[in-house]
Amino acid sequence: MTQVLGLQESTLRKKLSNIRRWLVNFDIIVRQKHYDLTGNEWQIRQLILCFYLFFQESCLEENREMTRKIITFFELDLNVAQQNHLSWLIYIWEKRYRGGHEISVPNANLFQQTSAFFYLFRVEVLSTSFMSLKEQKALFVILEAHFGGCFGKRARKYFIHEQMKIESLCLKTAIFIMKEIRRNFTQHHFNYQEIHLCRFLSTHMNSLLDGQAWLPAHKQEQTLAARYQQTWHRLQKLIRLLKRLYPVFTSVKERELTSCYFYHILDLFDPILYEKKYIICLLTDFPPEKEQALGQSIKSYFSEKKNITIIYGKPTYQLHQAHLVIVNHLFQMNVALSSETVVYLPEELSSAFFEKVEANLP
Repeated sequence: MTQVLGLQESTLRKKLSNIRRWLVNFDIIVRQKHYDLTGNEWQIRQLILCFYLFFQESCLEENREMTRKIITFFELDLNVAQQNHLSWLIYIWEKRYRGGHEISVPNANLFQQTSAFFYLFRVEVLSTSFMSLKEQKALFVILEAHFGGCFGKRARKYFIHEQMKIESLCLKTAIFIMKEIRRNFTQHHFNYQEIHLCRFLSTHMNSLLDGQAWLPAHKQEQTLAARYQQTWHRLQKLIRLLKRLYPVFTSVKERELTSCYFYHILDLFDPILYEKKYIICLLTDFPPEKEQALGQSIKSYFSEKKNITIIYGKPTYQLHQAHLVIVNHLFQMNVALSSETVVYLPEELSSAFFEKVEANLP
């Protein structure tokens, strides 16, 4: 049975306890005696893929040629983790099909499965494939959903054109969200490009194919949500609006979409600009050039942590605008502020100094 599933028994036995609690809400039953999975085939394949991506790190040698063909066809620009993702996806797809498990695309009416792009894919990539036409269509759709944001120029044009031709809901909602992001993040002007549309489009495709999150929130997601609270909140409001206007997204996990949208906007603007602004005032006897260099060092340190604005204490009326005042020794006796508001500048900048500045920010 482990051969049918495409899982190594030792790996499954060792890790099964870690994933059992994640399956409660997914209508998939694990019969431990035989390591059998019963339920929706699409969900089962997604589960196995998430399982391997969570516990494995390397690509597979046995499907390296198919992986290479797909990368070439879509002109994919992948990092190592994404190459592993693609390699395991192909492996699981072939293994499950050989085991006699047929698949159906969820929400199939929402996706273009017989486009010129697909037939080109069959000719250039799947000409010697043993998979059925139905299976090939499903593979093509999931590749668009998982890797559309990494497509090269030619593939992007095909991808967008096929979605326009059928007036797809995924394209419509991707454009809607991109417009809403522009309307809600107005502090800095930014321009969308073709690649950005493909990223949002593939995200919405993937959400409608598999709207349920297999793994609990990653620690990094929790850190980002805490660090970029205002940005996270704005994105969550957009997702609730999307669900209200397009009920087909109702079952999609909010945290999954929030995380995807957040990484998409990183290429457009710095989200830290929309967080609470902290004003730090420098009050030193340094020449202007040195004082400005100090200010830049502080901003650089906090560039991914806090929205910092540097002002200078000459004229001194600016002191009381600041959340924190940094002074050097000549000004220590002249600053009439609380000890919590003042940080003294050491002879040399160190991590301890920056940590103290961070600790004293309200």
